[in-house]
Amino acid sequence: MAWTNFDRSPTEDEIGFVYLIVNETKDRYYIGKKSFWSTVTRPPLKGQTKKRVVTQESDWQKYYGSNKELLADRKAGDVMTRHIIRICYSKAEVSYHEAKTILRMDALLDERFYNGWLDYTGRSNMLRGLQPDSLPAMHPLNMANCGDEVVLR
Repeated sequence: MAWTNFDRSPTEDEIGFVYLIVNETKDRYYIGKKSFWSTVTRPPLKGQTKKRVVTQESDWQKYYGSNKELLADRKAGDVMTRHIIRICYSKAEVSYHEAKTILRMDALLDERFYNGWLDYTGRSNMLRGLQPDSLPAMHPLNMANCGDEVVLR
């Protein structure tokens, strides 16, 4: 199944995204981040000594998260929908918005979320140029945006 709201190839300046996976069968959720691009080290060309580093599109189109419980539920046949909730233009921005979304939705405290931990280290100088904003509206999930809070249906 494709991402519900992103049906194109990423541009070169789009580094990654924050996503929400919804287990429709069990009414559970997972917030995560994924990079559009990955680097691969290849052996040197014939006659050369320096290894080559190549940037290529990652497996983002087939990605279903890293949480073992979520992946087990998917393997068991649970129906999942995947939503990209924010496109980001730097690795720091991707990490920041993932952490912000997890904390704003109380994903670590709510039993309906698969998220069990959050690891974020960030520096303000890495986020220069970002504007403060509210959590993006996640209308595909019938969520009500209540100021700084997002309430699940």
